[in-house]
Amino acid sequence: MLHKIAQTISTLFSPLTFIPLILFWKLDEVHLSSSAFQKTLLILFGFGILPTVGSLILLKRMGRISDWGIDKREQRLQFGLIAYFFMAVTLLILWRVESGEILKLISLLLAGGLIFTLITLFWKISAHTTAATLFSLFLLDQPSLFLLAGVPLAVAVAWSRIYLKRHTLAQVVAGSLLATFIYLVGKMQGFI
Repeated sequence: MLHKIAQTISTLFSPLTFIPLILFWKLDEVHLSSSAFQKTLLILFGFGILPTVGSLILLKRMGRISDWGIDKREQRLQFGLIAYFFMAVTLLILWRVESGEILKLISLLLAGGLIFTLITLFWKISAHTTAATLFSLFLLDQPSLFLLAGVPLAVAVAWSRIYLKRHTLAQVVAGSLLATFIYLVGKMQGFI
């Protein structure tokens, strides 16, 4: 039963869940006109999220990745480069049509993702925990939501990755530390 719970948490709360949630959270905070909001949402989905998910599906079908979580460190680079390419394309398109708030956040996520990828070249780190912790930190502006949802969610994701033997405690802690670093840099630079 615990295995099934851990598997469900790990599947539902992946980076592909949290990164769009972070973007939508910020998009909801930015007061855009209705047409600008729709245009930004369309660009985020059409040029960023959907192509990235489609690439993951394609890599899985081609046998380039062995599982949806891309648990094997050596399989992460190819997907990471594809994901960052689509994020960069989204950033360039938004730069032409959007205000700075979403651009700043995507730039921050892109830089954080590149740091993650560089670490992954040498050592396996938990992308699930990194994304869950980053999302949790975004809830800090609403302390009750942070304590009731953010922290338990990040802890549950970290537990699931360790329980499923996809990561060690050190890899999960490193993911949380990386997320905290990204968040603090974003706060100091006014990106968050």
